[in-house]
Amino acid sequence: MPVLPASIAGGAHLAGEAAVIAAAAVLSSYLSLPSRLLEGVHTYIHPDNIGTGDGLRAAIRQPSDDASSTEQPQLKRRSRSERDGGAVKGKSPFDESGAQLLRLRLVDSHLRTRLYFPEYRRSFVSSISAVSCLLLGIFLSRRSSSDSDPPSVAEAAVPVFSSLFAAAHVFSSLAKVSFERSATKRSERQLAALSGFIGFVSALLIRYIFSPSIFDFRFPGGAVGFWGITSSALAGCLAGFLFVPAIRAARSLWLGTDQLRWNLDGAMSSGKISPILLSAAFVAGVVAPLMWIKPIVDFPARNSSPAKFDQFRIWLLAASATLQLLAVRPNLQTYLNEAVLSWYQMLHSSKIPDSDFARAKVFLHNHNLCLVVLQFFAIPALEMLLLGISQTTARSSGGALLPDFASTAKETALFFAWWISFVWAMYTISTLALLRCGFLLIS
Repeated sequence: MPVLPASIAGGAHLAGEAAVIAAAAVLSSYLSLPSRLLEGVHTYIHPDNIGTGDGLRAAIRQPSDDASSTEQPQLKRRSRSERDGGAVKGKSPFDESGAQLLRLRLVDSHLRTRLYFPEYRRSFVSSISAVSCLLLGIFLSRRSSSDSDPPSVAEAAVPVFSSLFAAAHVFSSLAKVSFERSATKRSERQLAALSGFIGFVSALLIRYIFSPSIFDFRFPGGAVGFWGITSSALAGCLAGFLFVPAIRAARSLWLGTDQLRWNLDGAMSSGKISPILLSAAFVAGVVAPLMWIKPIVDFPARNSSPAKFDQFRIWLLAASATLQLLAVRPNLQTYLNEAVLSWYQMLHSSKIPDSDFARAKVFLHNHNLCLVVLQFFAIPALEMLLLGISQTTARSSGGALLPDFASTAKETALFFAWWISFVWAMYTISTLALLRCGFLLIS
């Protein structure tokens, strides 16, 4: 078979990568893949009980919106027996007809009305396009005539820059939702800021003191410079942005695997495969970052060649990110089920339940579902993109491999991918431990 000239082969390579990016973006948008991922998930709404008309009317609005209604109900002073939880004329002071929820299946029209759906859709499309281009580049590089002849800089530029663009967009979207005040408590935002500062200091220590003696990373240059401080600051930002979604993922794992044996499957939507996916994603997310800690992997690393062991832990980190992506849907479903659990606790906590709090809880979980799914999706997508960048190789026009800057950038991208998995595992394990010991409660 005749070999194409280098210029023609390089042009075909670039054209193929550009075509893959365009095809992935068009197909994702045309087939509505961001919505298809979430279709069929059960969400819950608190119905309004109106005295006339057809009975129940589904209402998805904030409790404060009732104040804008044209017809205001007349407030009556309650008697002492009503305040004490007693019955008046044989009737309970709590209207049990309003103690019910409606369960709906999400469809595309529902999702488009939710907060942060455009950001989630753009992050999904850009990530799928970039990952498709990265996979094509890896496949084509494997089919090279020899391992010492990687693609040229021009051929590697398309997947690298598309991945950097997608990673920047996902990172900015994650930062945007992290500052959404309606979706997090003030204490959570304060702890996230503290975690970000601790993450910045920890990244500096790992980069300049504990590598490569304890953590298996080799960064060129030993002095603290602008690149090291900037990358450590970005690692600190990631640690702060990961705090709230990691806490939510831990709560989803706690509820999704029914650790308290509440047996509410009849009331809350859950599948048989969801606990398996949640558990597998948790185990892989904990094991994968341990492969870069030398005291832990010293023995298995000695019994295999360095190249094979490096490939093994890279594939393990990729498998961890893939399982996290597969667990996005179970995580979202469990997050929505948490509102049902709060509603059940409201019904049985007192003789006169606080229905306003339960209704607000159900509304907020329903209203912020795209914000939450963006957080669950952005973390593994960002990890996958950074891991793909770290595995890209290229050669200059003279045939020599790109020097120090490229190797530093690749090692930094690998460090960021590992850092996301490591910080996520630390947050998840800590939250599960606090839940197990009873210091944290789900309400």
